[in-house]
Amino acid sequence: MTVVTVCYPTGVNFDAAYYASTHMPLVREGFGKHGLRKDEVRTLKGTPTGAPPKYQVIASLYFDDMSAVGAAFASSEGRAIVKDIPNFFGGEADVMIGEVTPA
Repeated sequence: MTVVTVCYPTGVNFDAAYYASTHMPLVREGFGKHGLRKDEVRTLKGTPTGAPPKYQVIASLYFDDMSAVGAAFASSEGRAIVKDIPNFFGGEADVMIGEVTPA
């Protein structure tokens, strides 16, 4: 399984209500047409040391493989999803792609 991890840095305007009510349904519907298997959204509250977390929200999007990720992001729905980001986030997210391996 391939996971796209989107990390939204702390200290940048983030509209959580818009993200939950508009953006994530757009992600689920649009990427769902192109192989999105599941998603997880985490709102970070702290770190083990008590320092503030580097990110305020981290989303993980799970696909079968890299070709599904490529197809999803290249689609018209994928382009619309990316263009929607400024509607809820005032900065640039960190995006990483990796493979999930069994423990």
